[in-house]
Amino acid sequence: SLQIIAAFAEPFDVNGHAFDLSASVGVATATSNRAMEDLIRDADIAMHEAKIRNRGGVIRFAPAMAAQIESRRALETDLRQAISRGELVLHYQPIIDAETGLISSVEALLRWPHPKEGMIPPEEFIPIAEATGLILPLGEYVLRKVCNQIRSWEDMGLEGFRVAVNISARQFEADVSALVQDA
Repeated sequence: SLQIIAAFAEPFDVNGHAFDLSASVGVATATSNRAMEDLIRDADIAMHEAKIRNRGGVIRFAPAMAAQIESRRALETDLRQAISRGELVLHYQPIIDAETGLISSVEALLRWPHPKEGMIPPEEFIPIAEATGLILPLGEYVLRKVCNQIRSWEDMGLEGFRVAVNISARQFEADVSALVQDA
C-alpha cells in the first residue's frame, strides 16, 4: 500500500497539464471465517477514515471505525431532518465596542439542540454538513433566519444593527457562482 501512495507522489502529465493526485488506502485483514462482503466493507470504512484523517495516507480497519461511521450516518440523517424541520437555532453573541462600551454588532452562532443527544456542538455537525453537501442548505437556512431576525429587530425600532454570519467556503463559492451566472 505504501507503493500505491508513492506512485501518486509525482504529478501526472495529461496532454501537457500536470495533475497532483493523492491516494487514500484502507486496509482490512482477511481471515478464513470472514465473508468477502465484510472484508470489502471494512476496507471501504478504513479508506473513508484515511480520507478524513490523513488524505494520501494508509489506515488499517479497526472495529471502532464501523461504530463511528454508523454514528456519523445517524447524525447526518438527524441533521438533514433538523434543517428541514427548522430545529436549529441561532444565538447572537454581542460584539462590544472597546471605546464606547456599547454593542456595536452581533455574531450569529448556529446551535443544534438535538432532541435525544442534547446540544450538539458545531465542531461535530459542521464537518458532517461539509462532507455530505448539507452545508449549502444549512447555509441558506442560517442566512434566511438571520435576515428574518434583522427584519424583526427593525420592526421593533432597532435599526442599523450589523450581524456577522460565518459561512463555509463552499457556500461562498456557490453564491458567487450563482451571481456570475445571473450576470
